[in-house]
Order: sequence, then structure tokens, then C-alpha cells
Amino acid sequence: MDRFRVAIRPPLEQRRYLRLCCCGLPAVAWFEPDDFLVTLRCFGDVQEAARLDLLEALEEVESAPLALGLASCQIGPRHGGGTVSLQAIRNEPLDALIASIDRATRPLRLKQRGGEEPRLILGTYRHCPAYTDDYLLQFAGLTVPAFVATQFGVYREHTSPKRTYFQEEQAYSLADRLIPPG
Repeated sequence: MDRFRVAIRPPLEQRRYLRLCCCGLPAVAWFEPDDFLVTLRCFGDVQEAARLDLLEALEEVESAPLALGLASCQIGPRHGGGTVSLQAIRNEPLDALIASIDRATRPLRLKQRGGEEPRLILGTYRHCPAYTDDYLLQFAGLTVPAFVATQFGVYREHTSPKRTYFQEEQAYSLADRLIPPG
């Protein structure tokens, strides 16, 4: 059984910029830019038959391309350790995309993991560093240029003791019209 994320991969320019910001907390295992994903939904313990059903169900998702921004650096708990992440800035088009994903996947009754808020994980840690408040202040003024998401995808999560990475299973194009941020 595998874990899967329904996510938006930011453009390479934004991923490279974010990677330059990933420093200052030596206890953090920072993700590589290819693994920076804005996770919309996360499903755990998915068997092969359910994976195929998930990929098929997401064909029904309807959404237009949408402007997406990132803000609010957070350091939070995760399975005995934690994550350093940026929250996605919520807007009507993003909420509509998430609602469409929920409608498409609800009949599958897959176990959702994680929180409901879309976010981009920058790295993980085993023990929370004592100086995280100083680190959050460093990120307080961080501005990540908004980008237009023209597709979302399903990504298989691979985790080893040294690294977590994501393999794209399937990409889904969003319609050819732009909905401005709310």
C-alpha cells in the first residue's frame, strides 16, 4: 500500500526560489525543488485497485487554471517530528478545485491523511529545534510570487530515512480559461 497526494507543482522558477530560502535550521531535511508540491489532498494506505479508481475519478474534476500564492511559514508536528511548510493563500478558484476533488474522490472512501489546508512542505525534521521562533521571524517577510496553476497531479510518496520524494503518477490539465484570485 502506498501514500498519494493530489497536488499542484509550482513552476520551476518558484521552486528554485523557495529552495534558496531553505536554510537556517540544520535539523531539517529540506526537500529538493522537484518535490515541492502544494498538497490539496493526501491519501494513505492506498491499494493498487484503489489507486486506479483514484486516477479515474480525478478525470471528472472540473476547474479552470487559477492564480496561487504561498504565505505563512509554519513549523508543525508530524509523526514524532515535524514539517516546515508554507500555507497556500485560499481563494474561490482554489476552494472550487478542492471541492471538485472531494466530490470526485468521496465515493472511493479513501483514508485522508493530514490537515485540510493546502500547503507546500519545504522539509521535515525528527526533533523540533529550540530556535524555531527566530526562524519563523526570518520567514515573516518572505514573498513568493503568485503563479498560475494550469494542472494538478497525483503523486506517489516515497520515504526513506534520509529523504522523502514524490513520483508523478498522472497529471490533469485544468481548462483553458483563467479565473483571477478572489
